[in-house]
Amino acid sequence: MPRSVLDNRTCFSIVFAVVFGFTLSLSILSGLALAQAPTESPASPPTEQVEPTTSITTTQPLTTDFSFVDDFNYARIVSEDPVYVYSHPLDLQSGLPPTRTIESGFMFVSLEQKDPITFSNGLWYEINEDEYVPANVITYYTASTFHGAEIATQPDKPFGWVIRDTPIFTEPIDQATPVDLLGWPVARKMAGPDTPFIPRYTHVTIYETSYAGDWGWQRIGPNQWVHLYDVGKVEVMTRPTEIPAGERWIFVNLFDQTMAVYDENDQMVYATLVSTGRQVEGWRTPPGIFRIYKKLQTAPMAGGGLSDRYLLEDVTATMYFHEGYAFHAAYWHDDFGRYKSHGCVNMTPTDAEWLYNWSTPVASPSVNQTKASEGNEGTWVWIYDPHA
Repeated sequence: MPRSVLDNRTCFSIVFAVVFGFTLSLSILSGLALAQAPTESPASPPTEQVEPTTSITTTQPLTTDFSFVDDFNYARIVSEDPVYVYSHPLDLQSGLPPTRTIESGFMFVSLEQKDPITFSNGLWYEINEDEYVPANVITYYTASTFHGAEIATQPDKPFGWVIRDTPIFTEPIDQATPVDLLGWPVARKMAGPDTPFIPRYTHVTIYETSYAGDWGWQRIGPNQWVHLYDVGKVEVMTRPTEIPAGERWIFVNLFDQTMAVYDENDQMVYATLVSTGRQVEGWRTPPGIFRIYKKLQTAPMAGGGLSDRYLLEDVTATMYFHEGYAFHAAYWHDDFGRYKSHGCVNMTPTDAEWLYNWSTPVASPSVNQTKASEGNEGTWVWIYDPHA
């Protein structure tokens, strides 16, 4: 597994793993979710959940050339003390020194195998070839199974994903929305005991927008309105003049926290939720028009200081588009549709794999790194901030 550490500006997420809401069995279109700052404490579980009336665009199954998703088993280091890594478990009882030390922090490793190995001095995990740590210092971690969708026909209406369990109202509410301690709207505080809720990651069609109240509301079905902040929107965009005709391009909306992918004829072919840089100075994802200039199949990411030290082994499907900013898989959180990263565009492993295979430069499976070059240029990227 690669050991060299990428540029410290590369982003990664600071995770609050959210309980994955059950998915309604709707056939699929793609969508988004609106961004949010740190998640508020969950309210009491709703007593009723409603499936909205939706019009779903036909989609095609995922088809990719390289597969990263099933190649790795991940674990988080849970010890508050430094973890010593040995070349063999018996080195510890033999008094041999460790080969390296993993300091405490936000630390994730990949496992050579999912199950621990039994030795005379206990259970151990092999985290790299000839690198072992005691089994009690790590916990197995499962990456998000959420993913977007390929789109067969150009959408004729905006669509999206609900990004948190949220109440459905029969009409827009023309009053200010209650907020959390950070000032972000919390529509669930407006719900009554009998208000139905719709679960996170539900695919919806957006039929109408009302700007009643201080934020606004989206109609997702007959007499079914949800808070604008709780559903993100994907809609067909026009190619900017800076991107030449006949070229593929990727669109990221920093407010909606979605990505839509367009082919040479401006047909939307894929869409999904993403997580871009948190709204903290120095961590925001920069808007602009760029091109993918380098791809890495897998690589570690590490950095930070005493208060925010991190290590993320075997990050898959990294695609750099501007300086140290990149699209890449984020296996360490399941909070897509919200601001999460240090500036990169976080994607679920399945979504990142899809984009890696679809975009250019075309990457060879026999090499870990591919750079754009004459005749193998990178795909165009439009990072859009509607409020800039």
